Amino acid sequence: QQQQQQQPRHHIPQLCLDSNPIEWSVGDVARFVSGTNCAYLVRALQEQEIDGQALLLLTLPLVQEFLELQPDPAIQFCQLLERIKLAFYVQYAK
Repeated sequence: QQQQQQQPRHHIPQLCLDSNPIEWSVGDVARFVSGTNCAYLVRALQEQEIDGQALLLLTLPLVQEFLELQPDPAIQFCQLLERIKLAFYVQYAK
C-alpha cells in the first residue's frame, strides 16, 4: 500500500464582518483597518480614497504600487485583504 502525504493547507483565520464590505465608504474602510495590525495604513488608504469596492479589488502589485509599500508590509496587508475577501464570499456573495 502506498500512503499519500497530504500537503498542509494554509489556514486563514476567518473574520465575521458586521456589514457588507462592498458597501463600505472610505471612512468605513479606515475604521475597520484601524482595528487591525495594518492600522498604520489608514492614512494612505484615505489619501487613495479606498472604499469597500476598491478594497476588494486590491492585489499585491497594486498595494505595492499605490500604497508604496515594501514587500513585507504589503504581504501583511494582503493577508488581511484575503481574510476580508473570504468573509465577504462566505457571508454576502450568495
